[in-house]
Amino acid sequence: MQGVAQSAAANPLELIVRAERSFAGAQNEDGILLLWDALELLRQQAMQPTSASGTAAASKLLQDNDPLHGERLAAFTAFARTQVDLAIVYRGKKWFSAAAVQLDVADRFDATAATRERAQLAAAKPKSADTALPETPTLLQRASAVRTDGPWQERGDTLECGAHEANTGWFEWIVDATHADCELSVEFRSSDPKAAHDCALLVGVDSHVPFYQVVAAYYAEDACYDLVIIEHKDGGAKSLGNHDVKLLPTASGFHRLTFRVQGTNLLARLDDAPALEVKVGDAPRGRFGLTVGLKNQASVPITLRDLRIGPWPPLTEEEVRTNANAATQQRVAKAIDTANWMIKTKPEVATLRLRAARRDLLTLPASVLRTSLTKTVEDLLNKSDLLYPRWKRMTQEGARSLVAVADRYAAAGQDRAALRLVAIAADVDPEGCAARLAAAKQAVEARGTERKR
Repeated sequence: MQGVAQSAAANPLELIVRAERSFAGAQNEDGILLLWDALELLRQQAMQPTSASGTAAASKLLQDNDPLHGERLAAFTAFARTQVDLAIVYRGKKWFSAAAVQLDVADRFDATAATRERAQLAAAKPKSADTALPETPTLLQRASAVRTDGPWQERGDTLECGAHEANTGWFEWIVDATHADCELSVEFRSSDPKAAHDCALLVGVDSHVPFYQVVAAYYAEDACYDLVIIEHKDGGAKSLGNHDVKLLPTASGFHRLTFRVQGTNLLARLDDAPALEVKVGDAPRGRFGLTVGLKNQASVPITLRDLRIGPWPPLTEEEVRTNANAATQQRVAKAIDTANWMIKTKPEVATLRLRAARRDLLTLPASVLRTSLTKTVEDLLNKSDLLYPRWKRMTQEGARSLVAVADRYAAAGQDRAALRLVAIAADVDPEGCAARLAAAKQAVEARGTERKR
């Protein structure tokens, strides 16, 4: 739920202690916000032994120190119940994933409101009925690779590579995408930090010009890494430069290998150690990927995570916005096309895709195109889901009830608390709450300016 980000790493019990001190010092709004954060963290940690006692303590402090606590709680509970009611109807039409979505929303506002219906849904839902939307694969998932060779095993958000024997060909993982000037990086961890191992990145693969490799190879006898940039051309390999890197241990055991392409300048770095730079004849262009395996020594298994690539130099803020908007338009157009032919055969999947597209559209700046796309999505939602008008009405009514409570906090001079509630309402109904959210932010900024005077 919106608002807990600034305290996400905090201990909720510590927040409760700080809140009690704030109330003692007549800083009621500070105390209220701390307790809201604590309750959100405790909701996320519901299975921990201290969560029940922490929740009880936070609730008691709010009852004693926040005159609007009852109204806020009532609005949250009422909205959660409307979501449960929607889930019941969706379950009745065997739209089990749509029902689960509504129960997840309910849980955010009242941890107990959905308990009974969740059990009913679990009993009714066949294991084969999961129609959740597919996630975009990461670069370390096979769906993103054009070619793989070696003992690769996907493990959630990591990729494991088995042991590599010396004097054998490398294991490779080539991504199905091309690069221009870029910064490519990956994090790797050895199964035995004191044993020989290696990890490498590739750029310019599958092109008609040389391709390049940066290798981070750990040699146990030297207790350090050899960082080397290699040119591969016409079946041969040539080292363009190298240096030794002694790394400090990290808490997670992972180290980051970075390979930067900027025209004919190549830069490699291991963690924050000094970079290795070389100049080549042709700017590398082509596919990219990673390898494990050297000829001169074996490698124990390693785990990789967070393979990423981005343009270099980094994009300006305006370029980031432009690219993000273009990507959103592309996603929405794809969702519309896909949903249009799925409406008759898989209306639930079409509905979930269209809802996601509807939220996506709200991130775009106002324009004739956004208005036109929104109307198309709305028309399709009315065709795919007969409950859509009811779903939309309940969403809007729930958001308005939260804004009404936020207005009460604002009237009491607690603008930050009001902003927190309006942000939650805007998460439910972004379009309907956009103007009120802007006003709430302005009020907080104005109050901050006034206090500095």
